[in-house]
Amino acid sequence: MISRGGPSGPRRRGSAALLIAASVRLYGALLVLYPKAFRRRYSEEMRRDFRELLREGLEEGGATELVRVWAQVLSDLVLTALKERGTLLTRRYAAYSSVDPRIAKRAAAMALFVVVLVAFGVTSAGLLQTPTYESSVLILVGQKTTGDTNAGPDVADLQGLTLTVAKAVPTTPVAEAVVERLEAPPEGGAGEVLANSSAEPDPGTVFVNVSYKDSDPKRAQLIANTIGIVLSKKIPEMPLGANAITATVWEPATLPETPLSPDPIRNGIIGLMLGSLLGLVLAFLLEHVSDRWKSRDELEEDFGVPTLGVVPKFRVSARRKETLVSKEGER
Repeated sequence: MISRGGPSGPRRRGSAALLIAASVRLYGALLVLYPKAFRRRYSEEMRRDFRELLREGLEEGGATELVRVWAQVLSDLVLTALKERGTLLTRRYAAYSSVDPRIAKRAAAMALFVVVLVAFGVTSAGLLQTPTYESSVLILVGQKTTGDTNAGPDVADLQGLTLTVAKAVPTTPVAEAVVERLEAPPEGGAGEVLANSSAEPDPGTVFVNVSYKDSDPKRAQLIANTIGIVLSKKIPEMPLGANAITATVWEPATLPETPLSPDPIRNGIIGLMLGSLLGLVLAFLLEHVSDRWKSRDELEEDFGVPTLGVVPKFRVSARRKETLVSKEGER
């Protein structure tokens, strides 16, 4: 009579073998966290020990013990990998500074090249931009009093009215009135006036700074003064109580001499800062990911044997190369 539980033994052993094989393969992939020299020296031994731990765990506790083994191995793997990476970096940069100064020289040259390249690119891009000029007109906000009272308007109330006047500047009625007064309005019409005009109250005063930006300094001055005139006409028409608001041009806009943007000095400083940062990062990455040996210490660490000698790098002239090639061909 055949036992029902008989066939389950081979199947169970086959499932365990597949599980162990998959786990070992995954563990081998995780070993990439270690440095290359460490993997070359210890990877096979670590895989073998891990396989034995899994086999013993499955035999003693099944899936529960397998999970415990994985948890312990993963924690040890992360900690030891970080430790080995830190040790490698310490040795590598110590080798850079003490053994092979050419590495530091090459990294510095690369960083300097990137600094100059980025600074030149940022400055050139700024110089290619169309300059923008800004002209401003100063508006004094007041209030007309009516009746027989001798009391003037309250300064705090007037300061609150400056916000109203500033809000009225970038509006369609003001922009359309400005375009109507101009003999040669902007190509974009009232929309362009809206986009390039701005106003800001001067804190603690009853003044409002009205500004206009344009690629032509004379046009920027003209439109800023026109906005001031339009405000002086339209603001008193606003129905805001018994006392009408007044807006008087206190200081007309002047012709701007220097553009608001671009700023070559500022762009150059930004380019130097970005270039320095990118140059250092690029030099570090290129040296970090390079798989070439940069010193005797790295070579001995990877292979575990002492260096017997070093063949120096030398240059051969083109004529000497032709002679050597011809002699080699005669053989």
